[in-house]
Amino acid sequence: MPEVPDALAAKLIALIAETQEIEAETITFDGDFEEIGLTSLNALSIAFEIEHEFGVTIREEDAFGLRNVRQVVALVARLLAETAALRGAAAEA
Repeated sequence: MPEVPDALAAKLIALIAETQEIEAETITFDGDFEEIGLTSLNALSIAFEIEHEFGVTIREEDAFGLRNVRQVVALVARLLAETAALRGAAAEA
C-alpha cells in the first residue's frame, strides 16, 4: 500500500465525524467502528459521502467491509491512485 498522507486520514476522520454526527475525537485510526456505535449501514453512508467528496466509486461489498479508519484510508488511497493512473493512461492515449 502506498504511504498515506496524514492529511487524508484527518480529512476522512472529519468526514466520518460530520456525516455520523459524532465527535472527531472519539474516532481513532485503528478503533473499531462498532465501538463508537457505527454499523454496516453507517459504513454505506460514509462510503457515499467519500464517493461524493473524492470522486471515486466504492463497491457496496467494500463499503460493508469497512471496520475502522485505517481500512477507509487504505481503500480511498488505493482508489485515488487507481483513478490517477486511469486518468494518466487516458491522457496518453
